[in-house]
Formats: sequence, C-alpha cells, structure tokens
Amino acid sequence: MKKIKNMSALALAAVFAFAAVLLSGCGKKQDTPPSGSQSEQESSGKTGEDNVSYADSLEVMKLIWDEFDEDDKFPCYGGSDLENPVMDAPGSFDVSDTDALTATLIVPQSLHDSIDDAASLINMMNANNFTGAAIRVKGTEPSAVAEEIKKSVTGNQFMCGFPEKLVVITAGDYVVYAFGLEDTVNCFKEAAQKKLEGAKLVCEQRME
Repeated sequence: MKKIKNMSALALAAVFAFAAVLLSGCGKKQDTPPSGSQSEQESSGKTGEDNVSYADSLEVMKLIWDEFDEDDKFPCYGGSDLENPVMDAPGSFDVSDTDALTATLIVPQSLHDSIDDAASLINMMNANNFTGAAIRVKGTEPSAVAEEIKKSVTGNQFMCGFPEKLVVITAGDYVVYAFGLEDTVNCFKEAAQKKLEGAKLVCEQRME
C-alpha cells in the first residue's frame, strides 16, 4: 500500500509540473515579429517594389499584351529586326542598335548606357497610333529614366500624325511606356497596372 501511495504522489507531481510549464507561456509577449511582417520588412530595408523580378523586358510586355481584350488588339509587330519581326506580339529590341532605340522607341542618347534590355510592340499601320515598350534600367533610378522618357517623347517631332496620349509606368527595374491613340494607350496603362507588381504611374498626359 505504501508503494502505491508513493507512485500516486509521483504521478500527481508530474502532472503539476507539466501544468506549470504550460501556464508559464500564457500571456507572454511576442518579441519576435512573424515572418513577412511589417517590422521584418522595415528591418531588412526591403519593400514590395524591391522584390519585383522578371526574366526580361519581353516577359513584361507579354504580360501586358496578353491582358488586352481581343476586341482591343490590333495588327502589330514586335522587336527591332524589321526583316524578321515578331508578328502580332511583342518582340525583343536590340539595345545595341542605338539609332533604332532613339528613332523607334524615342529613347534619348543620354539613356543609352542606362538600358541593358528592351522589348517593343508597334502598330503595323502607323507607329504613332501605338508604340509601346519596356526597358530594363541599370545603374540609375527607374524614376529618373521615366522622367527622361517623358521629356523625350513629348518633345519629339512626329511625322505622319501626332500621338494623342502618353503613359509612363515604373515597376521595379523596368520602365514601361506607350504613346498613340488614347483608347489604346488607356488599355496599355490598365493592363500594366493590373499585371505588373509594384507598378507606379509616373506620367499620364494628352499630347495634343
């Protein structure tokens, strides 16, 4: 009987010890913020825009073009190779062809060294009806490049008609922009804002 009592006492002691461990955690303040919380992001110095990442400018333009409604699409081509253009879709643009970069995408000479990748989509009938592009920026702030693009396009001397509207958007290391007919440029803007992470509208203005 004495042995049984001793075993019961030991069992009760074990139960009380376990309960004490559980209760010691009640009401304890959480000192470490959960993963992905605002505090963790602030301490790491990273924001959502810093984490924006795409394979290249072509991927960016494809995301935008694929978001267009079929009724809003138009005959177009992409890329800088006029002998072998990408039909009815965006294409990669050779940034080493600086003459075409300026003449076609209206990129000023001052930005040539700040761009390491580009893609384009242009209305087949008239480039002034729609020209859209995505450029990847290196060594400078995308917002500064966006302002230079705005100045270059609005100050350009267009022939064969004048574009109605310009939009310029940044998304991470990319600057995307389009000029042309207002309705089409609006479609581009809405698609870019919907599909691109961290999209920021830098410029939206009529050009006439």
